[in-house]
Amino acid sequence: MTTTESKSIVVAEPAELAIAGPMGNWLEGSTYQKLSTLADKFSRSELCPEQFKGKPHDCFIALQIANRMQVDPFMTLQNLNVVRGKPSWSAQFVISLANDRGPFSEKIKFETKGEGTELAVTAWTKLKENGERVQATVSMAMAVAEGWVAKNTKYKTMGEQMLCYRAATFLVRRYCPEILLGMPTRDEVEDTSATRDVSPVANTKTKKINDQIKGGKREVENETEQSFI
Repeated sequence: MTTTESKSIVVAEPAELAIAGPMGNWLEGSTYQKLSTLADKFSRSELCPEQFKGKPHDCFIALQIANRMQVDPFMTLQNLNVVRGKPSWSAQFVISLANDRGPFSEKIKFETKGEGTELAVTAWTKLKENGERVQATVSMAMAVAEGWVAKNTKYKTMGEQMLCYRAATFLVRRYCPEILLGMPTRDEVEDTSATRDVSPVANTKTKKINDQIKGGKREVENETEQSFI
């Protein structure tokens, strides 16, 4: 290599090195610093939602999500919930985002049929590309069968509204799941989370109950046999 050639080589400083892939947005110096500063300010604000108040690290992750989705930071904090350690969106936010960014030519609408256990809600709209009507239906019978009603009392007090949320979420997941970054809604997390007590104490109590049931069955069988002797 000649002296002239060696002078033409420029070595990039570490801060100038490009970071490939999605992690680049996290680690790029100016973005990281801005999000860190903003997260600290949000966590100290009285307007900050309770689940993020005093938690700058959680705020930072929420703001990173907002940055990636190009959504207003305050709106993200207001609609991002943490349920049993899982981040989740509010159903209202999902519907709003789908209406704004989804492949739909019209806002999502709802059709309701039946009452009580026969209640069913259909969320529908039309696709931009061909005008086709697309829909998703959720019924109270489904909510009961899937165990949602047992885990979430809102199905008993505001059943139609809950079915609207679930039907709309089904519709969005079917036709534009990418706008949610794969994250569930709060209702989905609450409705599908296991609530069964599996502690040693609970297992011991269950075993005793099962033994009592078995013992009772044996006593009945013995009495039945004695009656025929």
